[in-house]
Amino acid sequence: MNKNTTFILLFIITFLSRIPFLGNGYGVEEDSWGTAVAAYHYNTSGIYETSRLPGHPVQDTLYALIWHCGSWWFNFLTALLSSFSVLFFALFLNKIGVKQFLLAAFAFAFCPIVYISSCYTIDYMWAMAFLMAACYFSVSQKPILFALLLALAIGCRVTTGAMLLPLLLYLYDSKKTIITNCVQFAKPVFLTLLFSSILYIPIFKTYGLNFMVYYDQFHPSIAKLIYKGTIGVFGCIGTVGLLLSIIYTFFTRKKQTAFQLYNKPLGNLQVIAITVSILLFVINYLQLPQKSAYLITAIPFIIMLCSFYMNKKVFSVVCISFIASSFICSINLTNKYRGANYSSVASKHTLSGQEIFFDPLSGPIFSDYSKRKNKLAFTNEVIAKTVSFSKKTIIISGWWYNQLIIEQLKQQQNPLIIYIDYINEESLIKSISEGCKVVYLPEQEINNDVMHNIKNTTNFSTAMFKQ
Repeated sequence: MNKNTTFILLFIITFLSRIPFLGNGYGVEEDSWGTAVAAYHYNTSGIYETSRLPGHPVQDTLYALIWHCGSWWFNFLTALLSSFSVLFFALFLNKIGVKQFLLAAFAFAFCPIVYISSCYTIDYMWAMAFLMAACYFSVSQKPILFALLLALAIGCRVTTGAMLLPLLLYLYDSKKTIITNCVQFAKPVFLTLLFSSILYIPIFKTYGLNFMVYYDQFHPSIAKLIYKGTIGVFGCIGTVGLLLSIIYTFFTRKKQTAFQLYNKPLGNLQVIAITVSILLFVINYLQLPQKSAYLITAIPFIIMLCSFYMNKKVFSVVCISFIASSFICSINLTNKYRGANYSSVASKHTLSGQEIFFDPLSGPIFSDYSKRKNKLAFTNEVIAKTVSFSKKTIIISGWWYNQLIIEQLKQQQNPLIIYIDYINEESLIKSISEGCKVVYLPEQEINNDVMHNIKNTTNFSTAMFKQ
């Protein structure tokens, strides 16, 4: 089988593996439903809107154009782009001389957080598709294509701009002077900044200079931070496989460098670029460690670094553990409203005040999909319950807000119902004085306290569901 056929099969297998998981709404994350809300408003008003700052103009614009197609097609685009990200990762690895490029590409494709994020409406894999393409054209010495693709990656997720410096190292030519190399660097830097600035014009016009912000009201505990940065990314099997392989390699490998292992002209420069890339994205994650998916951009470079320093058998163990980790040994919430399904052999434990399960028979991809079904079912239960409300009612919805806004568009709406995400104490008191009833969805009274520094939201509102 020639390499072109191999690359085609890699793309097809990756894409087909995503198809069974494209249904049941826009995803688990409230941000995925927020993307749908923004696309709806942008489509209907013609005024640019993003789901969250600093914005995702490439994705926001394309989704607004196909708003009426629905969630399955939104997720389809993510699956398609994720498949291109895997393809270009394989091309990139092959270009720099990684012999096990195919296994490495499959490890990336089926690493749990990558697999999950490839199946719903979110920007992570959109950015990865353009970033991996930029990597390939960078090492192929095509600076204009590299700059355009990196700009598109930034237009999907602004943090990918951190890759500009590491990728410039691939354009470095040791045969040329430092001044000549700097001049060569100037063109892609200028073009990347120019192209990405053009993409962000709609955001600037709508939000002004305030678009470069992020919000961090709910900082996770240390236990959650560690979980999200390890098992949440690589799964149980993948985390164990990676950790044991690193320990084994550290104590047994010969004193070789990546340059000696692969004997390529870029050699040690590759290691520097890859290491810098990983550090940049780990630092970015630690600044806002709310989601495991924030580390997706580091995964291909972690795989690359493993391929440079581990022997063939140990590297194969890492890759196979990543792949297997998507299908067995899942850890997730047992919460009846937003938790995942689990088998009869699952064990339950409490972590940071939340009950979780460990299920050896079900992998993260299945848990995530069942979680999507359960959250969608609860959302529709909320909407169905409001049909009979005869008094003006404000529902503190928190992380359910975006999902409720989208789902209620498809159903009979009660004009007396007002969904809000969170509400401050002054507005609470005013609403009650005007004759409104205020209720909250499960756990949102706690989040509302944190969001607006209220001592007890329950003094002004009641639970919509028994908890």
